[in-house]
Amino acid sequence: MNLTTTSWKKTLEFFEKNHNDDYLNWIIDINFLSFEKKTRQLSLSVSNQFIKDTILAKFKTLIEETFSRFINLDKVQLNLIISEQANIFHSEQEKEKPKEDNFNQVVKFQSNKNYQTNIDPRLTFERFVVGSDKNNKLPYLAALSLVQNPGQEYSYNPFFIYGGVGLGKTHLMQAIGNYILKHRPDLKVIYVTAENYLNDYIKSANAKRYDSFRAKYRDVDFLLIDDIQFLEGKKGTQEEFFNNFNYLRDHHKNLVFTCDKPPKELKNIEERLITRLNWGLVLDIKPPDLETRKLIIEKKLKENQVYQFINQEIIDFLSEHITSNVRDIESAVAKIKLYTLFENKTIMLEMLEDYLSDVLTFKRIKKNHLSCKIIQEKVSEYYQISFSDLKSNKRNKDISFPRQMAMYLSKEILNLPFADIGEQFSGRDHSTVIASYNKIKEKMTKDKSIRNDYEELFKILSQL
Repeated sequence: MNLTTTSWKKTLEFFEKNHNDDYLNWIIDINFLSFEKKTRQLSLSVSNQFIKDTILAKFKTLIEETFSRFINLDKVQLNLIISEQANIFHSEQEKEKPKEDNFNQVVKFQSNKNYQTNIDPRLTFERFVVGSDKNNKLPYLAALSLVQNPGQEYSYNPFFIYGGVGLGKTHLMQAIGNYILKHRPDLKVIYVTAENYLNDYIKSANAKRYDSFRAKYRDVDFLLIDDIQFLEGKKGTQEEFFNNFNYLRDHHKNLVFTCDKPPKELKNIEERLITRLNWGLVLDIKPPDLETRKLIIEKKLKENQVYQFINQEIIDFLSEHITSNVRDIESAVAKIKLYTLFENKTIMLEMLEDYLSDVLTFKRIKKNHLSCKIIQEKVSEYYQISFSDLKSNKRNKDISFPRQMAMYLSKEILNLPFADIGEQFSGRDHSTVIASYNKIKEKMTKDKSIRNDYEELFKILSQL
């Protein structure tokens, strides 16, 4: 080992002994290239621009002084090169290869490199069904605006999408990645689940490769993290996430997160993180309404080339009886496609009801067994009020709301004229029934508990 390499080794040992945190986080991954005695230029390399900027800002002078001392020369000048440039600069010199990061779960897009990705190329904005209601329209429009104006929609940063399982959160997030990949290949995107983000952090901590972790998640234009609720209770990862968040937002990079709940409902998350998650745009995706479900079903049937085998009665049945999420709709369409491939039979509604029993929110209601009176009785039992109170003129909320729900169910299930329904509720005017129907319909789009009441009552009635 010559004096030059010995001096660099002693420089590393100096940092390890006297500046251990800095050594583990930054210095350990600097690669020695060469030292020109005549010009007194010390050439080193690092893996990316972010690490280079940090080294030059924080450690340049100390590296120069320490190496100068060990090589016994004055005024050594540091020449720090990014590793790709280093290969050109010093291709003939044998040197230790930089350690490779083992982050298999991270997806990274970059125009000039071939990365294996786990972002589904089918999950695009074009294939996202937008309803006429606000259940998924606002998140869709916000996501589209974000990718069309990257780094400019500061009020959208971070963009936080929350909602239940299978409603399209991941679809929108991956649509963002796919759009950038196609239209802005000059920008870098990382998509990762919060669980894999945590795993990456643990691997980095165990290998003492914090710098690689930070560079990977900071040297990006879009950071997309799915299911952020997975960070609940993970204090160490939250600290690193907090620092990465601040760095990216300060540099006008885009942050997009999905979650199963709004930020304020996250548990065991530092308050400063909750505050930052609320800094930008927080939007929820709700279950699609009836008309949107019809659109989704028709689109999925066409995409799977089975639309021609399905009549309108079946489409109506599916949209009325799969109400929980889009994922169940996709499962139903996949089963229908499988059936058409292996069974040379006409698809009948009765057969379909049995075949799709595991994804139906509730079974088909046999309308000939129902009447307004039966609906009124079941609604009264469900809300624990008397049958007479339900039909009375009492206006307190505990009575009026169940009455409105009973009117809504009567219209939805029996499809009676509003005037006929009014007659069944102590002769109320048809305008009162219309107002009650519209009120319940609107509330179900905004209040999950009311939608749950409706679905539970529908299940009860479907079992009669």
